[in-house]
Amino acid sequence: MGVMTLALSVFSIVPAAIAFANQTQLAQIVVHFIRQQNKTGQASDGGSNEPAPLWGVVTQLAKGDTSRLPPEDDPKVMHMADVMFYFFIICIVLLAVYLLCSILLIVGACKGSRWCLLPWIVATFLYLLAYLGGCCLSMHLFGGQIQIILLLAIAIVETGIGFYLWLCIVSLFQILGSDEWRVGNGNSDWEMKPRFSTNYNSVPTHD
Repeated sequence: MGVMTLALSVFSIVPAAIAFANQTQLAQIVVHFIRQQNKTGQASDGGSNEPAPLWGVVTQLAKGDTSRLPPEDDPKVMHMADVMFYFFIICIVLLAVYLLCSILLIVGACKGSRWCLLPWIVATFLYLLAYLGGCCLSMHLFGGQIQIILLLAIAIVETGIGFYLWLCIVSLFQILGSDEWRVGNGNSDWEMKPRFSTNYNSVPTHD
């Protein structure tokens, strides 16, 4: 888990830094997407055949068509760019902190140091809540399109898997703090062992 979240932190810092460097262009895309969403919602009663905003915007940008994006001096674009400026700075700082927590988790699991696991446990729980909350907020901002609902469903599944893995580390934290472990292993070298062990000699040869 420590190696996985360490890699996740590293590979998340890179796109966050790229997005921070291109915050204005990203703000233009988001503002354009919201406006297209509002136009489609207003025209839905009139039987408009305009494509869904999400895929429409993505298709236009994939073709290199940026002519319909709002200008950089648009007030909403400038406001969104300011919000993204602080948002991505906070993201990069939090990811760097999570990277350190992952390193502590690796050290704690290898050395049997219980309190090295605690920063990762707290940070992961908060990040899972923030991730799910951010997905719900995105659904509120961009509407209840089928694509957004599907993305929210995927996010809920991912959060469930992440919560299960989080519980695994909590279990290890509890094991390292148990009286039985302190008496049997507290003063000796720590070694990860399976919870259950079986002995298998061979297939019986008697009749």
